[in-house]
Amino acid sequence: MNRKGMTLVELLAVIAIMSILTILVVPSIIKIRNETLVDDYNNRIEMIKNAAIEWGNDNLNLIPKTVSEYNEEDKSLNDSCAHPTVAHLIENGYLKGASSTKDTDEEGSVMINPITGEEMNELLVCIRYDSNDLLNRKLVSYIIEEWIIW
Repeated sequence: MNRKGMTLVELLAVIAIMSILTILVVPSIIKIRNETLVDDYNNRIEMIKNAAIEWGNDNLNLIPKTVSEYNEEDKSLNDSCAHPTVAHLIENGYLKGASSTKDTDEEGSVMINPITGEEMNELLVCIRYDSNDLLNRKLVSYIIEEWIIW
């Protein structure tokens, strides 16, 4: 018997197998993509914090010399900090690199939130000393929580 094509049953079997594979594979791909975006976002936040520390070391005169009791949980806007924006860090050369910014003709470099696709240039960074102990203190930085765009 000479057959020139697939029967309807064979076609339905192929479609069923492809559907099952799609159902199994697509959620895994989406999960991996989302994890990658979150990792990229966390890396950008760390890059911002490190750039802010570098900026703080170059601008010690702008950082308040005494700090209120340092509380790791208190990440709000306060007067114990210097508050540069991400845009300020980019403009002054502390944040650079193709992985963190994209160049636009009109505005210069823009840091993009990989999760939302929105600009992160207006985020405020708090740079402060971790204690009032003049011999053993160091600069710390964090993103002010209420300004994070999700």
